[in-house]
Amino acid sequence: MKLLNTDDVEITYFNYQKRECAFRMSDGDHPMSILDLTLCVEGQMHYLYNGEHITLNAGDGILILPGSYRERYETNIPTLYASVNLLFNSEEDFEIEGYLPNVVNSDVLYLLDMFKKDFAVVSSRKDDKCLSIFNYIYNCIYETVCNKENPHVKAIKQYISDNLSKDLSLATLAAYVHLAPQYVCTLFKKETGMTITQFILKSRIDHAKMLISATSESILNIAEGCGFSDYCYFSHTFKKITGVSARQYRANLKK
Repeated sequence: MKLLNTDDVEITYFNYQKRECAFRMSDGDHPMSILDLTLCVEGQMHYLYNGEHITLNAGDGILILPGSYRERYETNIPTLYASVNLLFNSEEDFEIEGYLPNVVNSDVLYLLDMFKKDFAVVSSRKDDKCLSIFNYIYNCIYETVCNKENPHVKAIKQYISDNLSKDLSLATLAAYVHLAPQYVCTLFKKETGMTITQFILKSRIDHAKMLISATSESILNIAEGCGFSDYCYFSHTFKKITGVSARQYRANLKK
């Protein structure tokens, strides 16, 4: 999903609080004109969405798209939930909808608290800030629902990210995930389209770019901190991947 254009989107409703019950809401006779994202943090909620009965338990959500039919049934269970409604003045494509299991994590809860705080403040940038937070929440949920990355590959990528300055030999990575080295090579290439060596080099150069941008550290020290013991090899690799030398990259940023 692309970032929302604030000229075409209006937040028409936001609520995040605990209720003694989830009250009934019926739009069964008319298609929805808005988008409704509801996240159940505690308790339980029951919906009829386009004819399908959906139960939200704690941690679940539902994304109801414009043009859909929705009913929510009253419950007598104390429920903490968040709902946000958006009105789109132009057509928008969404890659997920309906029941969203286990999508409320610590990141989403943090963003909901931020949304609640900004939504209550009178500010000229209120809508822009809240729409940005909605985008972040949507993409967090999207990753949870759609991320089917192999857990071994995910673990290897995280290990590489956490240990860029250290030895990242194939034997080290294979031992970390308790798999045979040759199998690790085959699996990683199949899942990512890159060899492990290519991924390590890209990760190290990406980290070097960030340090060159954000710090005044010497490029020699940055190269060593990113796992390059040979400065000439770092310089060659940096230019091959970015198209410019590390020094020129920093100079371009200053301009």
